Amino acid sequence: MKQTEKAARSRTVPKIVNIRPPGQSPVMPAGGSRMKTIALTMIVKNEARSLARCLDSVAPWVDKMIVLDTGSTDDTIAIARAHGAEVYERRWTNDFAAARNAALAHSDADWNLVLDADEWLTSGGEYLQALRHDSRRAIHNIRIDSDLGSGSNTLISSHRISRILPRGVRYKGRIHEQPAHNLPIIDAAVTARHDGYMQEQLDTKKGRNMALLEKSLAERPEDPYVHFQLGKQYDIQLQYAEALPFYRRARELVQHRTAWYHDLVVRTIECLRHEGRLEEAMIFASDEMPYWEQSADFYFVVGCLLLDQMQKHPEQGESLLPMIEESWLKALAIGERPELAGNVSGRGSFMAAAQLWALFDARKEVEKAARYKDMQKKFYAQYKEAADAGLVSAAALPEQQPA
Repeated sequence: MKQTEKAARSRTVPKIVNIRPPGQSPVMPAGGSRMKTIALTMIVKNEARSLARCLDSVAPWVDKMIVLDTGSTDDTIAIARAHGAEVYERRWTNDFAAARNAALAHSDADWNLVLDADEWLTSGGEYLQALRHDSRRAIHNIRIDSDLGSGSNTLISSHRISRILPRGVRYKGRIHEQPAHNLPIIDAAVTARHDGYMQEQLDTKKGRNMALLEKSLAERPEDPYVHFQLGKQYDIQLQYAEALPFYRRARELVQHRTAWYHDLVVRTIECLRHEGRLEEAMIFASDEMPYWEQSADFYFVVGCLLLDQMQKHPEQGESLLPMIEESWLKALAIGERPELAGNVSGRGSFMAAAQLWALFDARKEVEKAARYKDMQKKFYAQYKEAADAGLVSAAALPEQQPA
């Protein structure tokens, strides 16, 4: 490609942001240090559907796989043993942290990779291998790409979660447990996929999760994270009205804008929009806008919100249409931000361009529709290039490139 073409492309197509600075990988100390060991540690119950997939994805990169079963009645234990895992059993006590810690107690490895059975490693084996030479005590966050929705209506939402732990670190929290530590945190070049938020999987767990969250709320009524997770549980079950009071309380209680606050804000706007509380959503979005100038998710959902308002009040179209267009263009200018908690892949690229194309195609504005159709193709290709490099989730791409 000629230099002029490269320059033109860099001016017209926003760059997708890398989630890891170039060259950031585990330090390889010199000398004759002992090779560190790595174990996969899991807790499972009735996971015959997906356990083999998880174990097979990790087996080449770890020294051992530890599976703690909490009462399976299907073939989970047999599958774990057939795939080379060490299997232990423990009674379920309605406490995820206690179960995680019991599994970790069976591990003597220097590093523990913690995964659930509905997750599987998609990249990062080399990073795990490099940890064998890393003597730093630190927590490593991996990227989890979660499938959301049902059937063909699937989105990919990414979070960075602490899942590579040095020996001795333990968990706290009855549900949505987190490692208790004061160690440095490193963003690892490791990615896992998760399909446990697909509707058919949620249906099997919603009663258990809700009961544990309500018990956690009774124990920690002033914990904003518990309120957020309760709201999210209702949200992912499409119970938007029930989610909103918990989201509101989480915002009231939180002391500072934590990593999950981005997810909370975007979900609040979407819940209000789905409930038809458009004016309330617009006021909330206006108040939050100064904080999210670098969030494509924020501007994408604001564009959707304004479109709903225009459809409800066509007489406002003259003022709203430019704002809708500008919101989605802003999302495109920001680009993909997979490091932001709860981001949905594609909102900073081909999904925003598709919204612009659909909007002006429906309005019979042929010239603009054609321009945004071409833009969608370009952003699709750019996203695919980034996905091939492991920077964003390839699973978010439609099966076919736009015609």
